[in-house]
Amino acid sequence: MNAYNWASRQVDAVGGETEHESDRFYTHLRTTIFSEDSLPMPVLLKDISSGGFMGECPNFVRIGSCISIHLPVIGSVEALVVWALQGRLGARFFHQISSCYLAKHFAPQEEGRTR
Repeated sequence: MNAYNWASRQVDAVGGETEHESDRFYTHLRTTIFSEDSLPMPVLLKDISSGGFMGECPNFVRIGSCISIHLPVIGSVEALVVWALQGRLGARFFHQISSCYLAKHFAPQEEGRTR
């Protein structure tokens, strides 16, 4: 299982994996993430779900880092970096985002296609 698939799974109460329960929205949004020391870094948001996101970032971001990402309308959202590999990172939100917000601001699309 590659890092991307691992980050999109959750562990249930008995330790087994469950598929990510929320729909994933593929996007091509340029935004900013902020590191633990409040340094801004550009990120290209590639997909987002109620539980987290995957993006491309030219800066090194350490696994386990607490970051925040700026999202349209709702502003800053805190997340934990769960994987980082070759200019990409995956992060899990500390508090899930409303699926209604996602459906309104990010159109679901086929994987690999961006809007």
